Amino acid sequence: MKDNFADGSIRKRLLDAGLRELLAHGPADFSLRRVAAAANVSCAAPYRHFKDKDELIHAVIAEIREDWVLLTAEIGRVYQRGSDTHVTQLLIAGVRFWIAGNNFAPFLASAELAEFDTPIVEAIDALASARGCADGGKALTASLLSLMYGTVTLVISGRLDGDFALKNMREEIAKRLEEF
Repeated sequence: MKDNFADGSIRKRLLDAGLRELLAHGPADFSLRRVAAAANVSCAAPYRHFKDKDELIHAVIAEIREDWVLLTAEIGRVYQRGSDTHVTQLLIAGVRFWIAGNNFAPFLASAELAEFDTPIVEAIDALASARGCADGGKALTASLLSLMYGTVTLVISGRLDGDFALKNMREEIAKRLEEF
């Protein structure tokens, strides 16, 4: 199969196909041959862009992280940093982001997963600082992250409808922030 596309286009298609492969098969059963077929390129094409499957997996994760950074930066531009609304919007975006990716978390090392939490933790820290919270917001951070990841898990497993879960989550965030 001849690769008749611009080099950047092939890389992007490989990354997109790599994400689908990762979600479908996980890192243990990740196949560059299936990625190439899904991207409609030759079996050799992935090796022209990535050293091996691990490098492609890391590139997929880096792209996911970049998407999240852009999304959280935009939320930070729209809402006052460290406000109740900013924190709420980050948490709701977090749920939507993880659900859209059908839960990327199992493919991430704990340090990588912590990077995804950073914008939310920083926003809660700013809120805690503005309110003079003695524990720096640690209890609130744990509570809200648990709420976010619990909601993601329940929606992905099919135990909760997404719209219902987000409505319920907004209400619960409001209660917790009010008590804070």
